Amino acid sequence: MFLVAGKAEFNSSNRAHLHSKAGSAKLPLMQHMRTYTTSATRAGIGFGSALAITISWSLHKSIIWAIIHGVLSWFYVIYYVLTR
Repeated sequence: MFLVAGKAEFNSSNRAHLHSKAGSAKLPLMQHMRTYTTSATRAGIGFGSALAITISWSLHKSIIWAIIHGVLSWFYVIYYVLTR
């Protein structure tokens, strides 16, 4: 399967590949997805932080508490689950 300008195509061996728009670079599709996922997680906050911020905002409606709980991440989420 090939992705060419957003379209999928199959080659003779049915291995997934990704083409650049110029068509010069080929990467296996799963390798490209893995690279994209890894760089996306490094660029932003983690799921635990996002969850902690959401829980904190829904309870306290305070930016300061949301930031503090976002830093605590999974510790705050576990605390919330154990105390509710």
